[in-house]
Amino acid sequence: MRKAVKLTTVLALLVVLTVAWSWTAISLTRKTDSNVPLQELPLANGSNIQSRAALYANRTMIFVHIGKTGGETIKWRLQVICDLRGSKRKKARCKDQFSLGESLLSRRVIGYTHCGSRRPRKSMELATSFLFSIRDPIDRLVSWFQYMHPLNCWPERPSGACNLKRDTTTTWGVDFFQTCFPTMDRLLDVLQQQHSSSSSMLLSSLTGSTDKEAADCATMVIRALEGNGPRVQSNHLYFNYFYNYNRTILEYPERDVWVVRQESLWPDLKQIETLLGGDGSRKFEHEGPIITHASEKFLYKVQAAKLNAAHLPAVCCVMRDEILVYAYLLHHAVNLEPTQKQTSMKNLLVKCGTDSLHTLSNTCGWRKPKGNNDGNVVRRLEELWPMLDVKF
Repeated sequence: MRKAVKLTTVLALLVVLTVAWSWTAISLTRKTDSNVPLQELPLANGSNIQSRAALYANRTMIFVHIGKTGGETIKWRLQVICDLRGSKRKKARCKDQFSLGESLLSRRVIGYTHCGSRRPRKSMELATSFLFSIRDPIDRLVSWFQYMHPLNCWPERPSGACNLKRDTTTTWGVDFFQTCFPTMDRLLDVLQQQHSSSSSMLLSSLTGSTDKEAADCATMVIRALEGNGPRVQSNHLYFNYFYNYNRTILEYPERDVWVVRQESLWPDLKQIETLLGGDGSRKFEHEGPIITHASEKFLYKVQAAKLNAAHLPAVCCVMRDEILVYAYLLHHAVNLEPTQKQTSMKNLLVKCGTDSLHTLSNTCGWRKPKGNNDGNVVRRLEELWPMLDVKF
């Protein structure tokens, strides 16, 4: 009789353990604060965007601020940033602007990352989602060039240009902006001529330069655009899309992606607010400062409309990883409708002189790294390579 009881007890215990294990396995496919598996979340589709707000009600986000994408303006609409201010006075002053009511988006953002920093540090493990600020990669490059140009250093404000101008540890800034590329047009010319593989043409674009100096300039700009320039001096080109992708999505692939496009900043913020269950008519544009980095005072300004469009495809060829990550973010953004994704991607492809990423890859001769390269690089690009066949 006792043996029968013991056997029954053991069997019951096994059943309990099996059920518990099953629920544990199921829970691993879900975020701890949501009942909806991330991979099953539908894309925004306009007509029933309100009815599906419940799906996203428990989302918590890390704001991934990619430089030169309007992130500073977005940042001032998120209260989590107040806790990162240096002093109690600055924190209190920051929080004052939320006294009349905080957006649901602001309450959902629990962390912030920019230029390699993560704050608060533990927030990365707690979030369910990533909110990226993004911008057309070509326009982001133009914005970076203006922001860092030595002529645009204003002593009364800290800036990348002033930091570069004062830097005595290296001549990178002088070499880049004075010796090699005093203008954006010069940069485009060098990349175009490098793409055409004509050393004589390259030399002619750098008047007074030797073959070695011309080659050094070409190497410098290519490395910078690939994200391989000096960490401090090349600034936002170093902390680029690829850099942030590696430290967010690649580390936490189960998390969903949200984006705010610099070209459509206010509508995107309102659409996200609606999806989270908040007030979609909220006037984000009136809720904080619009940060321009004093660009209205810049002595050197790039007139994007007057750039040589025929030379832009050469830039696209160099920025392979940037473009692939940008396409990935657009494609996986749960808050964008298909037409919005198509519009953003088409605008970039037009500048690249092509109609698809697959065609651009063939034109540029992009090749996926082989196994004998850096294993981490291969793994990162394997995740991105399917973007070449996505039809936007």
